Amino acid sequence: MITPSPPSQSDAGIPVMGSVSRANDGQEFQEKGDPSTGQKKRRVRSFLWKTIPAEKVRGGANLWSQGQGQQHEMDISTIHELFGQKDRPSTPGSALNRAGPGRTSCREPKEEVSILNSKRGMNVAIFLKQFKRSNHSMVEDIRHGNSAMFGAEPLRELLKLLPETEEVKKLRSYHGEISKLSLPDSFLYQLVQLSSYPVRIEAMLLKEEFPPTSQTIKQDVRTLRTATRELLVCEELHAILHLVLQAGNLLNTGGFAGNAVGFRLSSLLSLAETKSNTPRVHLLHFVALEAQKKDQALLKFPEKLKHVQAAARISVELLDAELLSLTSRTRLVNISRPYSPYTPLLF
Repeated sequence: MITPSPPSQSDAGIPVMGSVSRANDGQEFQEKGDPSTGQKKRRVRSFLWKTIPAEKVRGGANLWSQGQGQQHEMDISTIHELFGQKDRPSTPGSALNRAGPGRTSCREPKEEVSILNSKRGMNVAIFLKQFKRSNHSMVEDIRHGNSAMFGAEPLRELLKLLPETEEVKKLRSYHGEISKLSLPDSFLYQLVQLSSYPVRIEAMLLKEEFPPTSQTIKQDVRTLRTATRELLVCEELHAILHLVLQAGNLLNTGGFAGNAVGFRLSSLLSLAETKSNTPRVHLLHFVALEAQKKDQALLKFPEKLKHVQAAARISVELLDAELLSLTSRTRLVNISRPYSPYTPLLF
């Protein structure tokens, strides 16, 4: 809720509403004088916004067309006093100058048979150390899809450790005693004997990740829908936006961005960047004062937008990507087709 602060002596009788960080001036233009009074033209600061084409607003059911009959009589003299500029000679600006491992070996002599390269064998050995179980029991869990015995993170790591095509051929062509194989080689030797082992591991990982991921997506979508509904039905917010539209058109009179019928909501960020002649007073303060004059209840619109802040933290692009990934992975696992263990899967 926006609450105006009491006027201070330094503000020359202009009410100040809280402190807002100073920003750069907007573009300037000359406002036409009043021919009946003979007043000189006075320069005022412009409000930087992104307008919506009139043909997209007029004749349609939208926020801007619904509020055309709710014009509020703006205090133009206050706008001139807050945002008017004195003519000053231009001074040339100064140019800104812009200035522009070693690998250690951990091999030790072994009498065991090693088929894998040393790096993969070491990584697989590190992976197996976290499980105090035999290689046979782990392969059997993979055969039966017992994902809970591993967990999501170990399964994700296991997918990265799967042997390459040439290594699979070497493991399958080994006909010696399994007991003579090193621990990593023995594990992968038993694993590659399992049909479609990459698909089994990916399915186990999906089984672990699907419930929490889908629940998060559902919660985010629910939050976005609730916040959208709050924005659509909040009449106080709609009235505030129309006040911003009126104030922006007054400041942009005579300019290319003037006489707008609507603006994009991202333009609201420019409210605090359009500063007035009074220190710490911006266009945001002026709009709040006008809203207070029109109806004190308008300033309580945040009370009706309880889910908007939570929705603002959700990335719709990231949400779409997660949903697409989850869908494609599920379809890939469910595809019934002949599969060769030598063919890499595209996950």
